[in-house]
Formats: sequence, C-alpha cells, structure tokens
Amino acid sequence: MWTLFLDEIVSMRKIQFNNAALIREVQQNAQRGVERAGQLLLSTYEKMLNQPGVRPKGGRRLGKPSLLGPGFFLNRGRSLPGESPHYETRDLLISLHMIPDGKLQVNVGTPLDYGLFLEYGVPHIGRKSRKSKKRTFAMYQLKPRPWLRPGYGKVADKIQSILRTAVGKSF
Repeated sequence: MWTLFLDEIVSMRKIQFNNAALIREVQQNAQRGVERAGQLLLSTYEKMLNQPGVRPKGGRRLGKPSLLGPGFFLNRGRSLPGESPHYETRDLLISLHMIPDGKLQVNVGTPLDYGLFLEYGVPHIGRKSRKSKKRTFAMYQLKPRPWLRPGYGKVADKIQSILRTAVGKSF
C-alpha cells in the first residue's frame, strides 16, 4: 500500500514537470504565432497604403484601366472619405513597423500622429491663411479615411487560424 502511494507521488511529480515544459512550449509557439500574425497585419497595411495619390508632373494619369476601353483611366487622386488613404509622400507607409514585446503581444502601427488623424478624422484643423501674413487660421474638417480597422477586418480570420495552428502544434 505504501509503495503504491509513493509511486503515485513520483508520477505526480513527473506530471508537474511535464506540465511546466508543456506550458513553456505552448507559450513559445503562441509567441511565434503572434509574430506571424503581426507580419500578416503589417503586410496588409502596407498594401492598403501603397496607392498613389497625386498626379505626377506632366499631366499623366495614374490609376487602373476602366471599363470604358483602352486609354481610359480612373484617376486615383486623393482619397475620398471612407477610403483608405492614398500616399503623397510615403511617410506613413515607411513609418509602419511591428514590435513584438515577448508577452504574447505585438504592436503594429505607426508613430506618426496623422496616421490616427486619417483613421478617425479630425473635427477642425487650423491652417495659416495664405493671403494674409497675419496669424489667421482657416478651419477645415478632415473626414475619416480608415485603414487600421478595415485592414484588421480583412485578415482577422487568417490571424485566428494562425494562432490556433501555432498553439495546436504543442499538443
């Protein structure tokens, strides 16, 4: 009877040791999955922001061929409210980055303030008047041109499957 009890204690210690190794393996696989999901999200944002915005000098048109026939193009121009922003300087596109923090979390985004201004819009922005040298400001509104939330929405299912697969590798 005592030997059976001692065998149970020894097997419980083995189970506890294996549980610690299993937990460590699950955390490592989950972190790898989170980083893969962050890379997917980053590439989706880059695709969304990689659309030309302003006509180049010389008057050539930018855009996709339209259904009207050859030689007809839809001018991209600046983005309309509700569309993802088109680039003019590529600063927002270049500033996109992913930072894994090692705690099953990854930060994907941009440090530029106007990335959030484009995402949510701004009620009123002041601008120095060009006609007058005085410090008068013309007020205008920037309507939202979302790119963070729609980008996540496009790949949310893929992110979930990446995370499920990563954690499932441990079992």
